[in-house]
Amino acid sequence: MPSLRAPAALVAVLVVPAVAAAAPVQLGTGDRPWVIVDRQGVTHVVWEQNEGLQSTLTYRRRLPGAAAFEPARILPVGAGQDFAGAQIVQEPAPGGRLVIVADRCCTTPGTFALTSADNGATWSAPAPVFEGSQSVNQLNGRVPLTALSATTLFLVIGNPAFRLAQVPAALAPVTPASAATGMGGSPYDTQVALDEAGGPVFAWTRDFTATFLRPGVTGPDVPVATAASGASIHIAGGPRGVGVVTLGRASTGGATTLEYRRWRAGALSGPVVLSGAAEPSPLSPFVATDQAGRFHVVWRRGDTGIAYRRSEDGTGGWTRPVVIAGDGSSVFDLVAAGSTAAGEPGWAVWEDGSGSTSRILAAPLTGSAVTDGPSGGLDDPALARPDTRGITAPRVTRNGPALLVAPRRVSLRSIRRSKCVRVRVQSRRAATVGVAIFSGVRSRRVFGRATVVFRRPGKRVVCVRVPLRARTFDVRQPFRFAFAVREGAPGAARRGPVRERTSPVFRFLP
Repeated sequence: MPSLRAPAALVAVLVVPAVAAAAPVQLGTGDRPWVIVDRQGVTHVVWEQNEGLQSTLTYRRRLPGAAAFEPARILPVGAGQDFAGAQIVQEPAPGGRLVIVADRCCTTPGTFALTSADNGATWSAPAPVFEGSQSVNQLNGRVPLTALSATTLFLVIGNPAFRLAQVPAALAPVTPASAATGMGGSPYDTQVALDEAGGPVFAWTRDFTATFLRPGVTGPDVPVATAASGASIHIAGGPRGVGVVTLGRASTGGATTLEYRRWRAGALSGPVVLSGAAEPSPLSPFVATDQAGRFHVVWRRGDTGIAYRRSEDGTGGWTRPVVIAGDGSSVFDLVAAGSTAAGEPGWAVWEDGSGSTSRILAAPLTGSAVTDGPSGGLDDPALARPDTRGITAPRVTRNGPALLVAPRRVSLRSIRRSKCVRVRVQSRRAATVGVAIFSGVRSRRVFGRATVVFRRPGKRVVCVRVPLRARTFDVRQPFRFAFAVREGAPGAARRGPVRERTSPVFRFLP
């Protein structure tokens, strides 16, 4: 079939390679997982499993290049229940020490640390580091409560008020509860990360409508974003600054928008919309950095899956969103960690359900490195695989993010009954797709056409009507199909140019 192809330079910008979402890996059961990838490329995951009033800390790791995670290990921690969820941090370079911080409710001391100097092969016995316990009032997903600088282990206490405990990096002596500093602000989404200079940056949400940053313990409060409702904030720090992700509804009853900004050198960049009004409501976002300074963002895409985007430097060039797990209906406590080790993609980890018997699942952060083109919409790699069910002698034709499954031949009986030719159209992204049928392989006359609009990724069976009484139409001979695609939902800004697979006489889309 003849085709018109876009210029090679255009294809390189607009066509996103298909990425098959691998089935998530089950790591165990429990809740409140946390994941990091250390500077040596080792992936570490911890989570809690509650049995009555006692929490059990479970740990697994994955070495670079390994085919699977190592078997689970139970790490002993003091008696009591963990309300905030254990977290792992690594000390700044050139050191490599790992520290797991876990709290134990209703005991004194309440916060313990376990350390490893061999990338998690062995862990020390738990040592008390703070008399009180960490806590958080999280509004929409996990936030970092712990950061380790060259001199200080910063511990955020977010309930009933925003306070900060500063423990010596040596983790001794035990810091008394009375030494915690009141931070003002608001007790929602309280969190901490380190900036490019190794200094602490704090964040919180006020009254579910406004979000703030504070550089340093006594720095100025910097407004980040406001929302009519549902505001939350998430931060992560690295060598290129602090990535800031906010969530909120711009107006009452409006769509929830996920935005990204970067805090660096005392300045906050303008917003980049990661998920806007055309997508299912974003939930439980999480931002992470890696050792190269790249920023990784994951979020629950309504009930339809987990989406992922990445920026190489945190300023622009975000990858198109991809679905890394296909079911989001029971995703809770979603966290992620990027990696710079060769062959290591980084990981997203979450709780599948809610409760101590829920599955802890992990999926690699895989996705295209192609930056935003005209659509910027979500790319669902599952729709890159053709669905040939119900199409006789199917023939698959691809055009950008879309594909057409059409029959090589049609029976006279079936076309007399339906008076149309049944085809399936699929698109990995929002797009308008045109399909036309010519009377024969050499014909230049269009005998039937249909338009399919995808406001989000999907697939649809359409029956393209044809005039059965036309003298030049013969259902017994092979058909010739035309296939045109325009990326982007109708009415969306930056819609792409039309790309066609057809003869020059066919201009199906405006």
